[in-house]
Amino acid sequence: MMTISGNYHARGGRAPRRLQSRAMTIIEPGSTYRVDCPFVRATIHKFFPDEGEVTEIETWNPGIRDDQVGPEDSEPVTDGWGYVIYKIVDTHKLPAPYHARAFFIRTFETPDGNVFGKRSLRVMTVRALRRRLQGPLVPGMLAPSRESAP
Repeated sequence: MMTISGNYHARGGRAPRRLQSRAMTIIEPGSTYRVDCPFVRATIHKFFPDEGEVTEIETWNPGIRDDQVGPEDSEPVTDGWGYVIYKIVDTHKLPAPYHARAFFIRTFETPDGNVFGKRSLRVMTVRALRRRLQGPLVPGMLAPSRESAP
């Protein structure tokens, strides 16, 4: 399983060209990629019919929230970092002028280590999937540096 960190998106937008070439990953069927993903805390209200009451439950949602830092300015904030996991099922090369497609299953791993997500098959161009594998595209947001276990 490959882990990709998105630390180079601090300048906003696309990664510098020297890093784009490093991120050009060969996408092969059967491979799995874990990419850093920001998560925010959320509270949901769940009704339990047996008890007849509504309970608040703390949960993680992938994404960011904007906190106001001035009257007309905000900055992206995250409460924790987890992973988005891409499992490549197959790739298919189409005739010109169409781009190659990748078929994959996407799941999320919360900062607590819980894995969730639909197990449905997704499809996108190989080029678009490579961009997703470069890390979160949030300007000004740095992924944590994670040390790999020995």
